[in-house]
Amino acid sequence: MISLADRSAAASAVDRLNTLLRRLSVIKLKDLGLAATAAGTEIDILGHIEVLGRSHTLACVVRSCAEPDILRLAAEKLRSCAARLPGSVTHLIVVPYLSATLRALCMKDQINCMDMCGNAYLAIDEVFISTRCFPCGAKSAPAFPVKPETAKANLRAGVQQGFPPLRARNPSAA
Repeated sequence: MISLADRSAAASAVDRLNTLLRRLSVIKLKDLGLAATAAGTEIDILGHIEVLGRSHTLACVVRSCAEPDILRLAAEKLRSCAARLPGSVTHLIVVPYLSATLRALCMKDQINCMDMCGNAYLAIDEVFISTRCFPCGAKSAPAFPVKPETAKANLRAGVQQGFPPLRARNPSAA
């Protein structure tokens, strides 16, 4: 049985994914929502979309940890569970934060991944989605708590990859 916190995180992930997919004119969102989970099922979110006129099923899992080993294991479990679904299925893992290191892993292992901040690495049929966002306000903060040491490590990794650190901005000066 899915816990209330996990269900809340999955509901937030549905909202984020819905926002991402609706921004693209080549993707028609038919339905997207929490999956009716059964024991032993790894799928948290199911969706049906059309990409350039072809039907696809989105099978998503939500994880509260973005460690590479956990991500790989989640991808394997998701692929085996989604293999039972009919038609063309796209697998997606939703994590709290998609660091540069995690993004590189996703590219290398062909894992579709999205975070709760709006960052995404997703290939659906001939459509490739790669977004990189830096949240500034409380409304765009991750649904999962991020440990301070993890946030610092992610910031260092981003700077090493050539992304400048975020600077505070005075809204009244704009």
